Amino acid sequence: MRNFITSVLFILSFLFFETSILSNVSFLPVIPDFLLLFTVYVSIQKGCLQGETIGFSSGLLIDFVSSAPLGFNALLRTIIGFICGLFHLTIIIFFIIMMQKVI
Repeated sequence: MRNFITSVLFILSFLFFETSILSNVSFLPVIPDFLLLFTVYVSIQKGCLQGETIGFSSGLLIDFVSSAPLGFNALLRTIIGFICGLFHLTIIIFFIIMMQKVI
């Protein structure tokens, strides 16, 4: 239950941050997508099922806020969450973070 509440809080805060602040700031012609990064992080850490649910819920919220067709981002982020979740046991994020601190 604690993981669910923290995931919902992260999704809502990233959604608010992206739609209110980052949509007005452009770095080159690109707007960073923190919800997609969060989906990739969760799916690598927790696996396919968590990645799919986080991707679907964040994509559906983005579809409600943006002018994209309803379900487009939800489908795209669900597929991304599943594919990144396949690397659940092969990529160790903690090791990558520790190697960056050493260098």
